[in-house]
Amino acid sequence: MDYSSKLTQLLQQLEVETGITFTVADSTLDEAETLAKVRDFLSFYQTRDNRNLFLSRFFLGQLSPEEILRGKQRFHIEESTLRVLFLLECKQPYDPAVISVLSNLNASGADMIVELDSLHIAVIRQLKHSLSDQALRKDALGLVDTLEAETMVSFAVAYDSCCEAFSQLPVSYQNCHAALRIGNIFYSSERVFGYRELGLGKLLYYVPREVCYHYLEDNFGSLDYRDLDDETLHIIHTFFDSGLSIAETARKLYMHRNTLVYRLDKIQKLTGLDIRRFEDAVTCKIGLMLGIFLYRDQESRPAPDPMSTT
Repeated sequence: MDYSSKLTQLLQQLEVETGITFTVADSTLDEAETLAKVRDFLSFYQTRDNRNLFLSRFFLGQLSPEEILRGKQRFHIEESTLRVLFLLECKQPYDPAVISVLSNLNASGADMIVELDSLHIAVIRQLKHSLSDQALRKDALGLVDTLEAETMVSFAVAYDSCCEAFSQLPVSYQNCHAALRIGNIFYSSERVFGYRELGLGKLLYYVPREVCYHYLEDNFGSLDYRDLDDETLHIIHTFFDSGLSIAETARKLYMHRNTLVYRLDKIQKLTGLDIRRFEDAVTCKIGLMLGIFLYRDQESRPAPDPMSTT
């Protein structure tokens, strides 16, 4: 698209936003500078009375330093204030009742609610002092419990460390976004995900896909984790959750010890791994997590990232 077409498009957007027809004549700037100034003008108009739009674009890195400064001044946002960001994900498009409940939970004037899209809401809370990960998790769980009780809608929530400055919020937002993604893949039975508490799931999420496939091929050969029946998977996961204790696993499964040993022998023949051995148990655990990750990644890859645009 040439300069004239780009300028015409921007001026048309300005007309849609303002109802006024603009033209550019006798500009002392070069073409790139002229386009940049018109974009700044359009952005300034769009965000001047819309804190939600300003914060959404700020999280996504779509604002220039000048636009950020103007927005902070316009909406009276202090830079050096301790805050924490909670990123909520609704399991279905939320209705205004959700925002109403959140508004009642937040401190008027100090906390901010940002509607990102039909499924995601950011809650920025102002703090008097820094909170530990345990305290943040407790607050996040309380937030989800209250929302679900009041609205009868299912939610998940992610959180990151406390931010000492407003300028740190975009990084915290990206971390929360990643935490939701990682949590939904590896810990789908949970609702609260702390970015610093995702353990092995976070490590595997950032491993290159090619390396993941090689790991599965090296350790599982042609075996696909999806070929394992639900009962077998349940025994494996219960065994892991029981600290590789046969007695504790048998108790949880209401299974005779000898029956469990027989089932573990069958799993060894099927996978080539004796999960009673710590090293084989680790190999199996990573393999199962990678299998889930790659399968869900393939399923979701054609769809656009719901958090990439507003």
